[in-house]
Amino acid sequence: MLDSAPTPAERLPDLVGDAVLAPRTLPHDAALYLEAEDVDVSSTTAHLAARARKTAPELEAVRDAQRAAERGMAAVAALLANADDEAGPFLSDEHGDVTAERVRRTANAAM
Repeated sequence: MLDSAPTPAERLPDLVGDAVLAPRTLPHDAALYLEAEDVDVSSTTAHLAARARKTAPELEAVRDAQRAAERGMAAVAALLANADDEAGPFLSDEHGDVTAERVRRTANAAM
C-alpha cells in the first residue's frame, strides 16, 4: 500500500506565500510544483550577498575547526612517519598495524 501522506514538494505551496525568491540552484521540479500551485517563483542572488561576509562568531568557529583539523592531520602525519613496513606488507609500529580505523581514531583523538 502506498503512503498517502503528502510529499514535501506537495506540502511546500501551503508553507509559502504567493511569491518566493529562490536561488538559481532551486531544482527545476521544485519550481514547477510551486508554479503549478500559483506561487510566483523568482530567481535572486540575495542569499549570496547575505553570505558574502561571515560574522565574528562564524569566523571564530571556522578558525576553531581549522585548528582542530590541523591537530588531527599532525597526529596522523606523526603516526605514519613513525610507522614502518619492514615487518610485513602493512605499516606498523610498536602498537601494531596502522589501519584506516587507527588513523581515524588518531585524528579524532587529536581534535
